[in-house]
Amino acid sequence: STSGSVTLTGGTIAANTTCNIVLNVTSSTQGAYTNTIPAGPAGPGSIQTQQGVTNDAPASAPLNVQAIGLLKAFSPTSIAAGGVSTVTVTLQNPTNSAYTGVNITDTLPAGLTVFGTPASPQCGGTITNTAGSVSLAGGTIPASATPPLPVGTCTITFQVTTPANAPTATLTNNIPIGGLTTTQGVSN
Repeated sequence: STSGSVTLTGGTIAANTTCNIVLNVTSSTQGAYTNTIPAGPAGPGSIQTQQGVTNDAPASAPLNVQAIGLLKAFSPTSIAAGGVSTVTVTLQNPTNSAYTGVNITDTLPAGLTVFGTPASPQCGGTITNTAGSVSLAGGTIPASATPPLPVGTCTITFQVTTPANAPTATLTNNIPIGGLTTTQGVSN
């Protein structure tokens, strides 16, 4: 293995079985990547055996590297009508520089409303809320002390509820792609 490539030589695959090669990769550059093993025969990087067997088509796998991690969790994950759940939005930064000017809005699905006043965000900045959304403006996601792991993190916490007469339902709460912005131009 060298930076950017992996080579296996002298391997054996028993008849009627498979062989997996598993490795970890890392990148400090946000973007969409596609890793491809080219088709054989005898192409650079293609699969080749002593028996002359090769891969007749390329094998590809996509990897999406995000410069910001965005996680959301509810606790508890199931509530009775009129009940309350705590939402924690975790923002992650795997780089060695803080992300500043962080803006994000979490718009709740119909039937779910903000309960009470959101806690002051660990991310700094200003938090505002309406019955149906919570927003952070001007926040900061701290840098990773030793990039890429552990990541620098901060959280936004607030509570949500449903009306006391709400019907039984499963609600899905998403923050859309591009819903988080920073001064540095990176997003989710």
